[in-house]
Amino acid sequence: MLKEAAMKQRTIWLFIAVICLLTMLWGFGMHSNFTVLIIWLVCWGIAAIVFFVLAGNTAADKRIGGASSPVKNVNLLPDNYCAIDVITHSPDSDELIELAAIRVRSGKPVGQMETLVAQSGPLPQDVAARTGLTDAALAGQPSVKQAIEQFLSFVGNDTFIAPNVGRMQTELFLAERASGVPMHRNILIDPLMLEQQMYPGDDTSSINALMNRAGLMEAPATRALTACKQTVACYRWLRQTIINSRKQA
Repeated sequence: MLKEAAMKQRTIWLFIAVICLLTMLWGFGMHSNFTVLIIWLVCWGIAAIVFFVLAGNTAADKRIGGASSPVKNVNLLPDNYCAIDVITHSPDSDELIELAAIRVRSGKPVGQMETLVAQSGPLPQDVAARTGLTDAALAGQPSVKQAIEQFLSFVGNDTFIAPNVGRMQTELFLAERASGVPMHRNILIDPLMLEQQMYPGDDTSSINALMNRAGLMEAPATRALTACKQTVACYRWLRQTIINSRKQA
């Protein structure tokens, strides 16, 4: 259904783009004033380009975690990727505390990175209690810019996999913009979305539920690298389960 909705939206953008293009051409027979004609052509030409671009960016299979349906296409479930985790002060904050990633090749972890981030002020008490981190532990750590550059150097153009990975991408975008680091754009896969598509009638989709299904009898991690390890295990189980279900279909 998500894929069909994306295709319908793409068709609408294409239809509007064609209308704009025809309207632009109509101006040749409508305007005799050269200046008015140029303005007409430029305005409608820009409008046509905008809607053509929107149509191109709404391709149904362009991004997993967006409008695509990865459960129906196993080829969209890579076994080369980076499991990532981003820890901030709160869900509404873009102030980074910790970054981590695990590089996976052919389904197996082959490298990892983690870094704490120096803070501009005291760590909130609830964050300290949840993570076990202290102001002393964060003192002297890399700056936001240094931490992001280290993170991006490690992950490169790999697909990002993590629960709520879209939110993490947004947090990274905001931190990159604030620190002057060029913004990146990686393909995203959210294991929670895969789980929802595998169990559409189950409204209990959560990190806890996914971990239980994957056989991880432990609490969700509060530190970035451990969370990445849990993501690798959950995604491995999800991917294999999807592949097995496709073989039986």
